[in-house]
Amino acid sequence: MSAKLDVQRQFEEYDAHPGDRERMFRAVADRWPARARVLYLGSYIDASPSFVFPDVTYVDVDRRAARFFVDQDGVDALIRERRGDRTEAVSSWRFFQANYAEPLEVADGSIDLLVSL
Repeated sequence: MSAKLDVQRQFEEYDAHPGDRERMFRAVADRWPARARVLYLGSYIDASPSFVFPDVTYVDVDRRAARFFVDQDGVDALIRERRGDRTEAVSSWRFFQANYAEPLEVADGSIDLLVSL
């Protein structure tokens, strides 16, 4: 099984109500600046903010999240597929396996929107 299919399969298994989180992030984006930079605390493997926002930093301490996001090509392919023709390139994203109660390596003023579900 290719890495792309593995990431896709993991995300689909996680996304119990397909598209719900993407619709939620689209509703937020409708009321937020188009180029918002997002910090997603406790993201697990929910890559759906990158389907909407151009720059997302994911943070989770869970090892399964780290294994998901380490496959950069697979995550990029998932994002490209879900964004469809809406953008010319995959959005910028990064993942920190960290306890977000501790300071993160994120520059002051580099985040516009904080998400924690």
